[in-house]
Amino acid sequence: YYFAIYKMEIKGINDDLKLIPICDNEEIQTNLLDILEVCTNANSLQSPLVTSKFDKLNSVHKNIWDNEQLIHKEKTNKICEYRKARLEKSNAARMELVETRLNAANDSKIIRMRKAELNNITMNYQTKMHDIEGAMRKADILSTPVVFGILEIQN
Repeated sequence: YYFAIYKMEIKGINDDLKLIPICDNEEIQTNLLDILEVCTNANSLQSPLVTSKFDKLNSVHKNIWDNEQLIHKEKTNKICEYRKARLEKSNAARMELVETRLNAANDSKIIRMRKAELNNITMNYQTKMHDIEGAMRKADILSTPVVFGILEIQN
């Protein structure tokens, strides 16, 4: 059975790393990482047949990667849009509260403190919004082949 393992680096809100096994046998593909833990190495093979089999695995992987990439970007965008809306709402509430307190203040020290508080809220909002937008921009999946091999099962 010909197989390949790819490393997928998932970038976005929460970065992650996955090993993705690809095999021409679905049952082996599902259990490949566990199977490889108990395997032994054999002689390496280099031939056009082997190369063409690995090219087919690369094609299967490309389809999986394309699908994962699309799903990841959509999911990241939805999460980011939700976080942006939540941040805007909480920021507006905080600003309104501090502005109300500022308008009610008569002491110059309290007024200066409330203005500084408004400035801090604005800066905090801008920083968090920048982080969310950065996560949306960097949403990506980088994929790298880790290993190609042939699994021979013997009784």
